[in-house]
Amino acid sequence: IGRWEILSEVGLGVVFAALGTVFLKEMWGMSDSGQIGLYAGMVAVFMAMVVGFAILFISDARWGRLPVRVLTFCIICAILIVLPREIMSSYEWEFFAGARILNYLGALVVLPGLYYLLYKVSKERWVGSGDWLLALPMALVLGNFWLAFFCLFLANLLGCLVGLPLMKVKKKDTNMRLAFGPFLIVSFLVVFWGQGWILGLVSV
Repeated sequence: IGRWEILSEVGLGVVFAALGTVFLKEMWGMSDSGQIGLYAGMVAVFMAMVVGFAILFISDARWGRLPVRVLTFCIICAILIVLPREIMSSYEWEFFAGARILNYLGALVVLPGLYYLLYKVSKERWVGSGDWLLALPMALVLGNFWLAFFCLFLANLLGCLVGLPLMKVKKKDTNMRLAFGPFLIVSFLVVFWGQGWILGLVSV
């Protein structure tokens, strides 16, 4: 058993426990059994997606690869998360309301849209082909322009904080390739966990 196996097990346990506090808080205020059932199913799919993200984290960090099959699995999970969430919102007559659609579009433009543009313009020199696909399920799950923006900012900040010292220590040039997937995944989890605080901050 290597260090990656140990770190992944401990890391997933910490992530599940942290996200569990968010889900339990949301579920505590529900009274309708149908709504609770939909939410429980959504949570199960979300946790499955997090496992997929863990696989992508290790794969990108170790080998610089984001397997397409795992990316596809995460995208499908994100769609299965969005649908019950919107069905639950129909209890308040907000099923894919105009403002919600704009928020989804804003999140898609900020995260996968921007990374896809960078990938195309730079011909894979700035970001890899898998980064925008990894950002796609994140944008769908966050479903909010500001949350996507904070995720983008935090991912790039973490990339700079790790990449710049690494370039200095290893005396690499500015063309050094740095796996960006792990930074995106960590940023997504942090933003999802703190979304209540972030949305409160931007609404002030």
